[in-house]
Amino acid sequence: MTKREFEEILCKYPELIEPDLELKGRGVNLLNQQVDMLFEDKNNKKLAIQVRVAPIEEEHVGEIVSHQNEIISDEANDYSVMLVADKVPAHLQTAFKHSGVTWKEINHFQIKEHLKKKGDTELLKLFE
Repeated sequence: MTKREFEEILCKYPELIEPDLELKGRGVNLLNQQVDMLFEDKNNKKLAIQVRVAPIEEEHVGEIVSHQNEIISDEANDYSVMLVADKVPAHLQTAFKHSGVTWKEINHFQIKEHLKKKGDTELLKLFE
């Protein structure tokens, strides 16, 4: 699955990330940082998502931390930043935790099961 395909699935089914999210934009320039997707929750808090497809490299830790530091500032306290990936290696999970970065791993099995429940045969074709 490509990054773009992964983003398409997340945009259509944001509940894979967390409940009650509404897509506000893709490829958004947010406080001088480019984010892949911007969502808003039911409490009007913004969630900036950076999407990565395995393999995740150590350099991504620094990139995500930079995004987080720029976006989460005194002026933007209603924002949070999250990395969403199909696979986050254990050693990078630790690095993200130590850096205070929120991440979510959504693997292919979880995506396929969700698409089956939704009856989305078109997106399921990505896994054939």
